Order: sequence, then structure tokens, then C-alpha cells
Amino acid sequence: YKQGYRNLFFGDDNFAANRDWTKALLTEMLRRKLKISWVAESRIEVAKDPELLDLISATNCRELFIGFEAVTQDSLDKYNKHLKVEEVVESVRRLNEHKISIAGMFIIGADSDNARTIKETLRFCKSNRLRYAQFSILAPFPGTRVARDLTSQGRIFDHDFRHYDGAHVVFRPANFSPLNLQRDVLKLWRNFYSLASGIKGVAARYFLSKWEKANKNYLAQLRSYTASLGRRGVDAGLRAP
Repeated sequence: YKQGYRNLFFGDDNFAANRDWTKALLTEMLRRKLKISWVAESRIEVAKDPELLDLISATNCRELFIGFEAVTQDSLDKYNKHLKVEEVVESVRRLNEHKISIAGMFIIGADSDNARTIKETLRFCKSNRLRYAQFSILAPFPGTRVARDLTSQGRIFDHDFRHYDGAHVVFRPANFSPLNLQRDVLKLWRNFYSLASGIKGVAARYFLSKWEKANKNYLAQLRSYTASLGRRGVDAGLRAP
């Protein structure tokens, strides 16, 4: 603060994991009358604690990055979020009431996900006035239960770890073809960041276009693999590519 910094990002995956510590920090920021704005990552449960929510608002939190992961009950259960959809919606309402901007982070590709999930995720983001959103494709990182399950079922087809970044499909989904999951997630980005959303929409579409150009070979391979599944009659919830 003495060096002139007035915008902070707290680099913690869950800023309010220890609520007592977080409350003590924010209370001290208030006591010192620090005129700053800040951003952090947190779980949606932060909105269930009125005292903490008031402190977050009072200390000029500019934005919270919230790991929603999913907005359907099946997928929330799949990710062991221990939350009901109704709780998520109510928590978002409280954050909006406190004028705390939300950047939502979502994962698409669980076995419970389908084309309807894409529509419901977009509807959730827009109806709850999320300022930003990040849509990631499920990645079966080694050592995780997801990786073990998909490996035992023979559904992982891409072992290039450069593609394990949440932006590439590397496994055979249950209710999409691999190509359609990739396309639907890209479409989800475009539909959320429409040109009507101003500069952020223009920027998002620019980077999406750059991504597609940089991944031309990957997309061609994905198209070829999906077509081969159809020829082999593999049932993976395939829609026509």
C-alpha cells in the first residue's frame, strides 16, 4: 500500500477457506482505512455468511471468481459440491444484492451433461447477471477419480498433456460426440460474450478466433476421430458431426 498499489488480487484458490482468518484480514483492512479494490477466488458458500459478506462488500471487493462448476443438480452431485441448485441461486442473489461482481467458472463434460446442460449454463449466466464466465472442458488429470474411471472404460483417446488445459476434449463424453462437445463449448463462449456485451465480447471473440487458428490440426484430428467412432458404431451419445 505504501508503494502505491491500490488494486489487489489474492492468489488463493479459496480465499474464504478459513473464514475466521479472512474476517480478521478484512476487519484489519477496514481498521486501517485502506482505500483499495480487490479480487479473489472463492466458493459460493461465502454468500451464506452474512458477516463475511458484509466485510467483503465494505472492503471494496471488485469481483469474486466463483467455482460453480455446474448448474444442474446431477452435475453438482457428480462433482461432490454438496450443494442444491436452489442454494446456488440464492447465494448469487445475495452477492448481487451486495453489488459484488461475479466471474463464474464452469466445467462441461461430466457424464450427466448433455446439450440441455449447455443451454441451462448459458441461461444461468445471463439471468444471474454474471459479469464474466469461464467455460472449461472436463480434463481427466492423472491421479484423479475421473481419470481412473475414464481409463478403466477405455474412453481417453488423447494422452498429449498439452491438451489437458480445459480447452481441449481428450476423452469420449457420454452424451456428446467429442467434436460436438468441443463445438458446443466454443459456442457457449461466443453466446455469453456476444458482440452486444461491448469490449469484453470483442476481446473474447478475438481470442477464440486465435485459438481456433492455433488449433487447426487438433480440430482436424478431433473431426477424424469422431468420424471413426461413427464408422465403428461406437455409441457415445453421438450427434451427427
